[in-house]
Amino acid sequence: MPRDEHPTSTVSPVEEREATGRVAEIFDDIKTTKGLDFVPRFWRVIATNPMQLELVWTTLKTLMHPEKVGRTAKLDPATREMVALAVSATNACSYCINSHTAALRKLGIDEEALGEGMAIAGQRLPDRARRPPAALSALIRKARRIVNGRTPEARSGLPGSASRGRVGNG
Repeated sequence: MPRDEHPTSTVSPVEEREATGRVAEIFDDIKTTKGLDFVPRFWRVIATNPMQLELVWTTLKTLMHPEKVGRTAKLDPATREMVALAVSATNACSYCINSHTAALRKLGIDEEALGEGMAIAGQRLPDRARRPPAALSALIRKARRIVNGRTPEARSGLPGSASRGRVGNG
C-alpha cells in the first residue's frame, strides 16, 4: 500500500482565531519564538490537547531555542537545527524535514550545506542532492550498527551501544 504523501490528521486542528486561554498564549509564543506570522498545522493539531501542546512546546523551546528560556546552549542554532534535520530525515518525517529546512534557511544555510549535512547523516534531500558515495554510505551503516549494538565492538561495551536505544535507520 503506497504511503500517503499528504497524511491528514484524525482531529480538526485548532484555528488560531478560535484559540483561547493557554492555547492562545502558546500560539503567540510559537509565532514570536520562531519568527512566524502563523501557527503551523502541527501545533494546531497538538492544541486539541492543551496539556500535550504545552508539554511538547515547552520541551522543544527549551532544546531548540534555549536563549528564549534563559538557558545557554552548548550548540549554536544552526548545529541544533542540522541535527534535528538529520534525525527528521532518518525518521522520514516530512513535516519535520520542511520545518527544520526552513529554520536552517532563515539562519542563512544554503543548499550545498544542507546537502552536506544530509550526506553526513546518510540521507539525501528530496530531488536535490545525490546519494553519498558508496564508501561513505558503508561507513554510515557501520557506525549505525556499532551504535545500535549489532557488532562485536558494541557488544564489548562501546559507549552508545544498544542499551541506549536505536539510532538512525540502519
